[in-house]
Amino acid sequence: VIGIVHKKRNDLDNAMFAFKETLKIRKRVLVKDHVDVAMALHNIGSIYMAKGDYNCAVKAYLESTSASVTGEGSKSMTKGHLNAASKLHQLGGLACSQEEYTLSEKAYLGAIKTREQILGLAHLDLSESLEKLSEVYAKKGELSKANMVLKKAIWIKKQNNVDASNSHSIMESLYQRRESGQA
Repeated sequence: VIGIVHKKRNDLDNAMFAFKETLKIRKRVLVKDHVDVAMALHNIGSIYMAKGDYNCAVKAYLESTSASVTGEGSKSMTKGHLNAASKLHQLGGLACSQEEYTLSEKAYLGAIKTREQILGLAHLDLSESLEKLSEVYAKKGELSKANMVLKKAIWIKKQNNVDASNSHSIMESLYQRRESGQA
């Protein structure tokens, strides 16, 4: 609670201190995949994100999503995981825009894994993360990976009766880049 008050006052250093202390206590008292441990990690990730430390934010959000989604508190944890997946997706976009492709890939993969576990293999949110990951692979020059990931995004869109023309345009661009030898 103290960390949340500091965060609302934009006192990020004291919020971080409070959240880290909370995490230490919860790790000592609870099992590592307890919902309260995951929420403390999520809060720490939000402070790192607010401070612009995207590497640490991704690490905290990934750790928060590794907690179990079963047992006591699982319903609230599922919502927390989806929130963390959304943050990872946003961080992937930020990192990509700053040409930090390795971090972007890591963030998108975390979002994809979490969304697959909770939402299933054919959810549209998953398709969105896959499309963005394909763009990262294309920018890294890994066109075969980009193509493979994009095909999965198209499959998901077709399963949901959603227009996949944008994905097909991206794929066409990948093929043109491959033929011209551009990365």
